[in-house]
Amino acid sequence: MSLYITGYVIFGILVLARFNVLGQGIAYLAHLPQAVGSRLGTTLIYGQVIKQSTIEGINDSFIFSTVIAVVALVLAFFIKRSRPKVKLHAQPELSPKSES
Repeated sequence: MSLYITGYVIFGILVLARFNVLGQGIAYLAHLPQAVGSRLGTTLIYGQVIKQSTIEGINDSFIFSTVIAVVALVLAFFIKRSRPKVKLHAQPELSPKSES
């Protein structure tokens, strides 16, 4: 368990180092202070993450709805058609009495 948590800590440190390098690069290219460049880099990455997660969410929902539609199509073959019931004992029709 501790190895698993240690892996996440190391990964977090590496990602943080990458963010710092990105921020320094943006600050150098835009002639801005390092804090502003770091903030701008974080904002750029955040925008990309939001866009990517939206696309993946749309793809997942499409796959999920396709699976539901296929299941509904398969289940539709088991629906029975309703037919009118046939009476076994037909009752004689009553004719009106003639007045004479």
